[in-house]
Amino acid sequence: MALLQFAVLASLLGLPEVSASNQVLLPLKRRPGEVMYGDTVAMRSHFVATLKVGAKGGESVQEMDVVFDTSSGQVILPSVQCKDNACQDRNLYAREVTGGEVVPDSPYGPNVDTELDMVDFDRGSIKGSFASDSFCFGPTTDFSGKSVSTCMTMHLLEAYHMADTPFLQLPFDGVIGLGLNPLSITPKFNFAGMWAASSKVTTWSQFAFYFPPSRQGPGELALGGHVASRLASPLVWVPVEEPDAGYWLVRFKAVRIGKASAYGCPSAGCYGLIDTGSSRIGVPANAYDSMASSLKISTPKDGDCRSATGAEFSFVLAGAAEAESNLVLTGGDYASLVGDRCEPEIVALREMPFEHVFVIGETLLRRYYTVFDWEKKRIGFGLSKEEKNKDEL
Repeated sequence: MALLQFAVLASLLGLPEVSASNQVLLPLKRRPGEVMYGDTVAMRSHFVATLKVGAKGGESVQEMDVVFDTSSGQVILPSVQCKDNACQDRNLYAREVTGGEVVPDSPYGPNVDTELDMVDFDRGSIKGSFASDSFCFGPTTDFSGKSVSTCMTMHLLEAYHMADTPFLQLPFDGVIGLGLNPLSITPKFNFAGMWAASSKVTTWSQFAFYFPPSRQGPGELALGGHVASRLASPLVWVPVEEPDAGYWLVRFKAVRIGKASAYGCPSAGCYGLIDTGSSRIGVPANAYDSMASSLKISTPKDGDCRSATGAEFSFVLAGAAEAESNLVLTGGDYASLVGDRCEPEIVALREMPFEHVFVIGETLLRRYYTVFDWEKKRIGFGLSKEEKNKDEL
């Protein structure tokens, strides 16, 4: 989970140059990676898209693999100026080649020194400078399946220093933050906001993620709406809490394992930070041991954790129109192979910007198709349409 946070220091000026269509489907390629838990290696997936930089007039177009992260607010690309080990064997951004421009009026001056924090990895420092360039994604289609071009111009952070930890472990080049404006340096650095500003049609302010519950095959990012055929149940909408903080944050009335409370949420409830950059569910550190043991995962003889059994793990949403709406995971939803046995996909959280917060990553987003509404500051959850997901929300 990226926690790269800046204050909003400028108002939105101008609109992004989005061409051809504001409603597109962007395929996300599955890329395996490893996560170390102590001395044990666990596998995880990264869902990456191909970003073509400099596609509007530069000498050359550079292709880079990027992940979309709902808990950060910048586009971050490793610079050709970066000589760190973490920048080796990557596609590096060269502004002089793509025709990009220096951003002279950043409130931080020409450079920034910050950190990127990911739930699955350790925190790592980044140093970089600011640029503006054109981006295109491909291949993309509209919601009817017709091929379309998807291009826009916006600001980015070109990183000339990236710490070995965690960046040596990451099997992609850069990050596109999809957090709300307060996580961005200025609104012109905010991808989701610039996209939403390109049209006054309300549904175009939505984007949605699909991660296959089977854990096989590609994912999908819908920009400019959501794909109803992906849903096995109606969407349940809840408001974004504390939107001025910049995170896609929801509130839980309770967190349960089986029928028992798994965590002592205060009367106001707990927070759930929805984070597409995380592969697991982050839980408060003081509750990790008790929750891990209470889930009682059993490992199938064939080692396929998708058929593992374990206690029901549920999050009770606050703010939904329905009296009680639960996000429910079974053992096969939250178990993965660590060494030679199935373990729950939970991780103890380090320092967080809120108390009583759970980070909701791919583990839950595989089961629930998730829609983010920038304009109305709300999030919708519906069961993903795969045979495995037959229960009602």
